[in-house]
Amino acid sequence: MRIVRRSSGSLAWAYRKASDLGIDPGRIGIIGGSAGGGLAAGLALLARDRAEIPVAFQALSYPMLDDRQITLVRPGRRPAVGAIGQPVRLALLPQRIQS
Repeated sequence: MRIVRRSSGSLAWAYRKASDLGIDPGRIGIIGGSAGGGLAAGLALLARDRAEIPVAFQALSYPMLDDRQITLVRPGRRPAVGAIGQPVRLALLPQRIQS
């Protein structure tokens, strides 16, 4: 959660400096991929809950939202092997993300 709070400082800075940066403060969005997607989702929720900075959109690319969705290798089966020879852990996205 600390990194989300620190990221909110960057979002607040962009919002305060919007006119200096030549951007519309009403059209600020948050984007992130993989672990950054989870961070972006958390930041969007924090911004919503604080109701200080309007976030126009969020773009999440393969967000890691729940690290409990891991497929483990069944006993007696060989694990998949990655390019560098390490076992692969397959993360599965939930069928439906509940709000």
